[in-house]
Amino acid sequence: MDNQEKKEIEKKEEEKKEKEEEKKEKEKEKEKEKEIEKEIEKEDEEKEKKREELLKNYKPHPGFLGNLNEKQTELLSTFRDKVKDITPNFSGKYKDEERDLFLLRYLRGYQFNLEKAESYLREETKWRAEKKPETITRESVIDEINTMKAFISGTDKVGRPVMIVEAARHIKKVTSGEEMINFMIHIVEEAVSKMYYPVDSFVIIFNVKSVGWSNFDYSACKEAAHILMNYYPERLGKLFLINMGWVFSTLWKIGKRWIDPETQTKFVFMKSKFLDTLKEFIDEDSIPKSLGGKFPDPKAIPRKKKTKEQLKKEKEENGPLDSDDDFQIMESDGQDDNQDEKK
Repeated sequence: MDNQEKKEIEKKEEEKKEKEEEKKEKEKEKEKEKEIEKEIEKEDEEKEKKREELLKNYKPHPGFLGNLNEKQTELLSTFRDKVKDITPNFSGKYKDEERDLFLLRYLRGYQFNLEKAESYLREETKWRAEKKPETITRESVIDEINTMKAFISGTDKVGRPVMIVEAARHIKKVTSGEEMINFMIHIVEEAVSKMYYPVDSFVIIFNVKSVGWSNFDYSACKEAAHILMNYYPERLGKLFLINMGWVFSTLWKIGKRWIDPETQTKFVFMKSKFLDTLKEFIDEDSIPKSLGGKFPDPKAIPRKKKTKEQLKKEKEENGPLDSDDDFQIMESDGQDDNQDEKK
């Protein structure tokens, strides 16, 4: 057997090995797909069980699905026809209910004013097409996730996802405004993904212990409020602000200017004695241990401070942010920013 024949045999053996490896990889991928499908099926089964339990005790407030007056029912029907071209496709056993939950958020947010509700829904559709929230992956905001400045801890007593926000873990000089906004959108989208009929809102436990000026990004917070009120109307069910101190009280005088009065009625302000009130709405299993509950506290990995060069580059790329001087101007002139229409 000459060298040429040996090479050909070796080549064939290599090709055979490669094909076998490819076959094994495909089999592994199929197994993974099956495992994922099983997990999804299990999650769906658990979701259906929870849904049925929720529906047994479901007592909707006026203006919510299942408690509409005659005029509201007519307006909902009209609204369906007006925005059917931009209404998301829903599937499953409760697809009609899911659709109406979606539409009613806009109608309630704008006091059942069809013109305003349609305008803002079309505005949100345009924003989603441009911002593409679904492309903000876990990997793209992993540095922010690791800080555990915000995470989902479970659900409250009526099935709403509970979001924990540790405000003091946000450092303005470490996280850019854009990073903060993208992370906020990601965590809100995660909360929304955990909702199912009859649930259409989430709850926030916002811990402001040790919060100071270094944690407050004026521009980013203002934009965050705009996004939440305009593009996630009626998603906030309740917000518990805990460990209130004089510093945050000062910050709140600034921040409340961006939030409409109706949304502010969903805020509950508390100092250090908050646990009993939280337990009225949320089971201990969904309250972090650090706040007196039983939910395991996730390990936080603080982000490293950025160098002057990095901060300078971000400023050149994104433009200058509003300075802290703006706070003094706003406090002294007594003028509120123009708030968005009622959400």
